[in-house]
Amino acid sequence: MEHELIINVVQVLRKTSDEVSAISSSHRKYSFNVVAKNVKGKNLVLSVTADVDRVSKRAVKDLVVLSYTTKSVPLIVSNKCKGKELAEGVVYKRFGIYTINFETFKDMLEEEKYPQFYSEKGGIYVRIKGRVLRQLREKYNLSLGEVARSIGLTRKAIYEYERDSMDASAAVAQKLIELFGEEIIEEINPMEWNISKEELHRLIDENREISKLSKSVREVFPEDDYELYELYRCPFDAVAHSKHENIFLKVIYSREGRRIQRGDISEVTVIGEVARVLDAKLAFLVPDRNTYELVRDAIPSDVECEILTSSEKR
Repeated sequence: MEHELIINVVQVLRKTSDEVSAISSSHRKYSFNVVAKNVKGKNLVLSVTADVDRVSKRAVKDLVVLSYTTKSVPLIVSNKCKGKELAEGVVYKRFGIYTINFETFKDMLEEEKYPQFYSEKGGIYVRIKGRVLRQLREKYNLSLGEVARSIGLTRKAIYEYERDSMDASAAVAQKLIELFGEEIIEEINPMEWNISKEELHRLIDENREISKLSKSVREVFPEDDYELYELYRCPFDAVAHSKHENIFLKVIYSREGRRIQRGDISEVTVIGEVARVLDAKLAFLVPDRNTYELVRDAIPSDVECEILTSSEKR
């Protein structure tokens, strides 16, 4: 089921983006499994999953970090939550990340048809264009009280809709549409995602994990030049972020008693494809010359990459 969903998402992205790459299901579960370049002017980092309830908070943190550093949009595409179908045309959230079903995703990218409803605790809601609602009410010479009585609400509720200080339930929104038309409804565009540096740091500092990156790695990317963000559910270990570049960092550790083989570094090609789509550079820290050559041969030729052995410095 999930494999079919990924195929469908990739097919849509092939028609609506410059480039798309999907991580093979043979790899362990990551925070994302599809990336796309230049979708309506933005890059996308997607978690495509059969059930959104499987997406952990740790995975969402990685998804947000990767999207922030690469100026991409994170998005979860899923058709179910805890086994229940997600509704078409409704935006959900998973730990703050927009979540939509496949039909909504397809309509958004292929037809520029954006969802009008969002899910919150207690029901499905709609954002009302308060200024438009007021203009139309005045155009038809209707008072606040008359509108309120016609749809079974209080005068104060209509007043709050016009001030953009309260959203309407789906049922109330339908009654307002019958009176004034769909132009009073504010569409929700999941592509307009944004997060500040301060918001990001609050998110990743919450229950912060013990660092898994060695001191030698931090010496490669000094704090004065780069912000180093560690990742825990990604094929690479960290993003070194600056104003001018993003570098995906992968540490390959030595194997006791044997040489590293090509099969041990199967993620290298995946990392290269992701870097190409998201316009990032690569850096690998490897234990020896043998691993250096294996990594060098696995990297796509059009991706800028630096490979250092443990004894080297940049």
